[in-house]
Amino acid sequence: MAAEASACAADQGKFWELHNYMFSNQQKLAVDDLKAAAQKVGVTDSAKFNKCLDDGEKSALVEADRDAGSQAGVEGTPAFFV
Repeated sequence: MAAEASACAADQGKFWELHNYMFSNQQKLAVDDLKAAAQKVGVTDSAKFNKCLDDGEKSALVEADRDAGSQAGVEGTPAFFV
């Protein structure tokens, strides 16, 4: 859900802000925590963010990224290619 939340935040120009918050608060990644975090980092349209997260609007995007990683041989994060 954290990956989906970051994509929902990106729609409002707050990807990195939410990314950094989640990275610093890895013990708080439940859906309610993610919604509260979005508000803390300045996502202005909470209703739009919450709907995006609740409806799984970004799940296909996250799944496509996961599939691409698997096809490239990624088995965990972080992963680096040189």
